Amino acid sequence: MAIRVTALTLASLAMLLFAASELLVAIPVPWWLYVAATAMFAVGLLRKRPPGQQLGRLVILISMCVVASVLHLTPWSSRNGFLKDLYSIRPGMSVSEVKAMMAGYIEGTGWPTNPLTKPPVPPGEFTIRGALVFRHSEEPAYNSDWGIVNFRDGRVTGVEFSAD
Repeated sequence: MAIRVTALTLASLAMLLFAASELLVAIPVPWWLYVAATAMFAVGLLRKRPPGQQLGRLVILISMCVVASVLHLTPWSSRNGFLKDLYSIRPGMSVSEVKAMMAGYIEGTGWPTNPLTKPPVPPGEFTIRGALVFRHSEEPAYNSDWGIVNFRDGRVTGVEFSAD
């Protein structure tokens, strides 16, 4: 009994946390975490009885599967697709391959250079040496979400995401 209550409690908390992550913070949750939470619901709900004797429990479990699917598969913000594409970039790719893969996104930081730097730099956009920066949105909530792709000798050495 205690294991079932614990499994249901953990699964419920996990789903609430996943929903907050997807909807409020716009950070996608990996699919396998949804599978784990759904499995915990199954452990907490199902008994060693024929399915006909636990229809209510099966309906709840199927409902949780639907909730998990909707949370995971719905692109709640443009950040989800951006992160998927950004993290598809692999070490060793060339600059042109990266630019082709990220063609649907805004290239550049969107920040002006600092006019007070010594020695003075020409006016324009702030750049990061040895890196390309991509953004997915001009909306104020996401306009400084940077996908930073680092290069050495024209090849990708790493990828990182800096949230707004």
